[in-house]
Amino acid sequence: MESNQCSKCGGEIVKGFILDMGSSNSFTKGIWVEGTLEKREPKWSHAIEDRERYPIVAYRCSICGYLEFYAYKETK
Repeated sequence: MESNQCSKCGGEIVKGFILDMGSSNSFTKGIWVEGTLEKREPKWSHAIEDRERYPIVAYRCSICGYLEFYAYKETK
């Protein structure tokens, strides 16, 4: 993300993330998964095990609330 200005109103944007609630009320950071979801029994996780996944980074405008999402490959 090169600019820290909202593409809609020009306000300041703030970096954040999408929080997903997992099992047993645990929290995890949201991820982007390639393709479409096809449920496979017994768990959803088997449906994405061989797919590209990237953590979601979200930017929110402090004035208008507009959200922009990006999915960057993590570097180690």
